[in-house]
Amino acid sequence: MKELASELREGEIATLLSTALVLVVGLAAYYLLSRALKQMTRRHNVTATMEGRMRLFLRWTTFIIVGLVVLQESGLTTHAWAFLSGFFAIAAVSFVAMWSVLSNGVCAVIILVYRPFEVGDEIEVLDASDKPGFTGRVTDINLMFTRLRSETDGRQSYLQVPNNMIMQRIVRTSKTPR
Repeated sequence: MKELASELREGEIATLLSTALVLVVGLAAYYLLSRALKQMTRRHNVTATMEGRMRLFLRWTTFIIVGLVVLQESGLTTHAWAFLSGFFAIAAVSFVAMWSVLSNGVCAVIILVYRPFEVGDEIEVLDASDKPGFTGRVTDINLMFTRLRSETDGRQSYLQVPNNMIMQRIVRTSKTPR
């Protein structure tokens, strides 16, 4: 051990210590934020699905930020933040190109946060024109679609309705008793 320490220069030891400190602080921050998220979801009666998605977002965000700081502290890349800025610029251009998909994701977040309906509720999406809308029981809500189960003539069928379509229409909801 003594030989290894003598081979390392003082700067390398400082770099290793600062990198270890960043990892410890990042882990502590994730732990504290995760506990705060758990308390918030209990207090505001957030569904387990939404809590899982929020926890996943928190985990990846913490991982990326700590990873970039570790890269910068270790000297592997001195431009970690420039890399992050460039990444977000490319992501912004990609999101503009994929506005429909992004719109569905934003509408899903709005549906999951404000909960105009939940899994198990019967909803009817009304069309403003002379065409009839569609009705079904909500079986799943994800980032792209709300999945409805409907029954016609004794036959079950499933509809996958884009979330942005639901947000642009009038929705009649029949809550399921819990």
